[in-house]
Parts: sequence; C-alpha cells; structure tokens
Amino acid sequence: MHGQDKIQRIRDLIANGEIEDAITLLQETTKGTDANNTVIIQSTRFQTLRKQRRDGEISFEDATRTQNQIGNSLIEILRDLGGHHSSSLTPHPFVSKLPSTTPHLFGREK
Repeated sequence: MHGQDKIQRIRDLIANGEIEDAITLLQETTKGTDANNTVIIQSTRFQTLRKQRRDGEISFEDATRTQNQIGNSLIEILRDLGGHHSSSLTPHPFVSKLPSTTPHLFGREK
C-alpha cells in the first residue's frame, strides 16, 4: 500500500470505528516523522480508554466522546500528511445512535 492508499485506508478505518487498527497503520505510516509523536500520544490515550472501559471506570457517553476525540486527532494528522478533508467521512453507526447531546464523530451533532 502506498501514500494516498494508506491514508484512505486509515480514513476508512476511522470512519468504521476501528480506531486501534487506524492507529497501528498510522504509526507505521508516520514512523520517523514528527507526526509519529502525536500518533503515539493518541495511541496512549486509546489504550488508557480501553483500560478504563474494561475496569468500568468510565461511562459509555464519556468513553464514546473520548474515542471521537481520538478519531478527530487522527484525522488532523492525516490532514497534515496531505489527506482529504474529514467532511467526507461518516460516523460509525454505533456513534450515530448516541443521544443528541453527545458530540458525534468529527464534531457534528445529530
């Protein structure tokens, strides 16, 4: 997979709620660049979120909000790498079923 194909694949993973896979591919893509540090930070946030979910330390709404924030950060990294604008992405169906008071993936509200 090359340049824009990788970026599109990462975008698709994010759009489908597959954040962990998106992070893994983005870490490979940004290895040796300044952007890699930002990806590492988001990876750490995601791993912490998984632990909090597993341990029951975070509500569903807060977990979803945090995962959406991580997705937004990953999209910003892609934008910096020359990816397309995030408006063409649609939220994961799971995210779309949240109450209207919860921010949705990529900052849109239902």
